Amino acid sequence: KVHKARKILGTEISENISIEGLANSVNLNRTTLQRVFKQMYGLTIYEYRTQVRIQEAKNLILKNKYSITEIAGMCGYSNASKFSAVFRKYTGINPHEY
Repeated sequence: KVHKARKILGTEISENISIEGLANSVNLNRTTLQRVFKQMYGLTIYEYRTQVRIQEAKNLILKNKYSITEIAGMCGYSNASKFSAVFRKYTGINPHEY
């Protein structure tokens, strides 16, 4: 069930699914899902989702087909400034520099 939750996070990156919603979709309670996910992958659900989103954003930036605003939306961020702040936090550089 936890592997299924991880797969959902990896394939639905533009969706802002809550932990409660994720837990319901894999038939686990929220606390169990959070605890076991952290034990299995060494990251919280939010940390994992952010890493997946940033990796996808890097791939999209390198394709040079989309604006930063479009990439932000495709990766589940409501606006480009929030996306840029998270990208900078995880990579140390702005999306434009990447």
